[in-house]
Amino acid sequence: MPSRKPPSYTPTYSPHDRGTYRSAGSSERRSVSVLLVVLAAMAALAAFGWLQSRNAAPPGGVQVSVIAGTTAIERASGDSEMPLAMGQEASLQAGDFLRVSADGSAMLKLGRSGSVDLGPGACVWLLELERAMTGGYQARLALDAGSALGRLGNTPPAGTRLIIETTAVTVESMGGVFLCQALATDHAQVAVYEGGAGVSMSEQSTQLQAGEGLDAHLGQPFTPIAVLQPAPTEMAVPQTTVVAPTATLTDREKTLFPRVLTPTRPGDPPAPMEGSTTAGEGTEVWYTVVKGDTLYSIARQYGTSWEAIWEANREALPKPEMLQVGQRLRIPVP
Repeated sequence: MPSRKPPSYTPTYSPHDRGTYRSAGSSERRSVSVLLVVLAAMAALAAFGWLQSRNAAPPGGVQVSVIAGTTAIERASGDSEMPLAMGQEASLQAGDFLRVSADGSAMLKLGRSGSVDLGPGACVWLLELERAMTGGYQARLALDAGSALGRLGNTPPAGTRLIIETTAVTVESMGGVFLCQALATDHAQVAVYEGGAGVSMSEQSTQLQAGEGLDAHLGQPFTPIAVLQPAPTEMAVPQTTVVAPTATLTDREKTLFPRVLTPTRPGDPPAPMEGSTTAGEGTEVWYTVVKGDTLYSIARQYGTSWEAIWEANREALPKPEMLQVGQRLRIPVP
């Protein structure tokens, strides 16, 4: 009976010694080792890339654009930046904190197809920003105060998910338009305009569809609320504003303090009035601006300061330089 060959041997073909057997050479063992090392390196690189992508920005970037007022940013590193003004924008990373001014609004752009409109006084943490291999993304926000209107569209990329957490409820949507308002630490409201959204609070959870909303108080059952249709109009991002250079003293002098041709001394009577004056109630009078007037020249006519006139007309005159012919000014007489 022919004997079995040892398993450590493999048949090799030899033109001079047909039918003999010899052990695998060292070159073959090295090839296998190199292949294993290459595969291990590829697996390590893939794992590193996946970990890096967990907090990477979604495709198209993550940015905040200021629609009105100002928005302050505190970075995850603890650094604070100068507040952004209307028309300005900045890139964001996971862990950044946003605070919208009481008279402001801002838009948080998530990828290419999603956005979150932030209302006046909104305070938002960006907890998580994760890309999906399908081209979608997952964004998780913590809304401490104010309102957040999420817009994902009806057919966002697969894997897209927007989660907004308040101290009262958690709202999750994979498509559509919904509003989340943090009214107090124990009170929130949710309204769905398009698509659907899931809402959970402790052991309670429900799924809302378009046209449905709820009022949530911690420790109490959800209460349905009416939802007005259609959805609020999407915010329009203003053109990027160009910050004007700081006015020099000469510029200010041209506007507020024109060259005085007839110098006056303390105690001299005010110059004759050139514009028309209308008596008002109490200690106020009204003055109609004529060509050549400045706040300083008007103030000299009434023996008051230009700052006092400006303060009394801030609503109609946001900047001293914006004085217009025919404009009526309230004159606070001392």
